[in-house]
Amino acid sequence: MKKNTQRKNAEEPYSISQRREDRMHYVKICVAIIVLVMVFVACYLGFYFGRELFSTSGVSSTRAEYTEYMIHIEKGERTFTVGRELKEAGIIRNAFAFLVQTKLFKCTIEPGDYLVNSRQSSQEIAKQLNSKYRLKGSGE
Repeated sequence: MKKNTQRKNAEEPYSISQRREDRMHYVKICVAIIVLVMVFVACYLGFYFGRELFSTSGVSSTRAEYTEYMIHIEKGERTFTVGRELKEAGIIRNAFAFLVQTKLFKCTIEPGDYLVNSRQSSQEIAKQLNSKYRLKGSGE
């Protein structure tokens, strides 16, 4: 009788509970890897956004090559819309960072026409877009 029992154990080395434990071990490893990747991506995005938020340089890195853009802001226009327009024109890198900067630095955007360029940082542009720097003769 003992030989039959040993033979049965040799054919089936793991019990069902041991297989479940092994599967749970693999699931835990997969979850840990996914969490690590998500943390890495979040850190990378946070660093990128922080760099954009507090950057003191403009899109154009050289003095010789830059873009000037005339932007017309109408009364009641949203800050994010202005940021998106500036991004599409190649003046700033990130429209959402521009929105946060206007809130962070308490810049109000006033209606009018403004001349901005890609050498300016988005902080400088956010500070410029008020009535003090509006081009003369531009109406609301």
